[in-house]
Amino acid sequence: MVFLIAPNKASSGPKRFSARISQNNYLKTLILSVLLAFFLVFAVFGMYGLISGKTISSFIPLALVFLIFAILFVIGYEFFNSRLARKSAALLVGFLAAFVVTVLILALVEFAVMAAAGDIFVIGWEKFVIAVAFGIIVSVIILKYAENF
Repeated sequence: MVFLIAPNKASSGPKRFSARISQNNYLKTLILSVLLAFFLVFAVFGMYGLISGKTISSFIPLALVFLIFAILFVIGYEFFNSRLARKSAALLVGFLAAFVVTVLILALVEFAVMAAAGDIFVIGWEKFVIAVAFGIIVSVIILKYAENF
């Protein structure tokens, strides 16, 4: 039988558990990939809601969407400006990052609206579990790629 967490009798309490997680790469990867998978699935179902024409405009006005985009653009531009040699590349990458994050925020809000209205239950639990399984696989790939970035 394989144990993911080895017992440590010298320490006790919550610190012991967090120390075990930070030392165990298998458990750390599993927890991060499951959390990232749920985030991806929520974003995908939110995108489905955005494409199907749900009423997102009543929850987030267009002016607020542009304000979110502008703030993310400034943050993204400054972040990539310090890491990239060319200013034009930092401008383009900052714009793309701000656009993607803004769309993700809108998708997550749309998912929350759909969940509150009960529209998520139409999808079915089997499709949701399959989506989470694929999300776990994709998130492990993303985590391992980002580890070397």
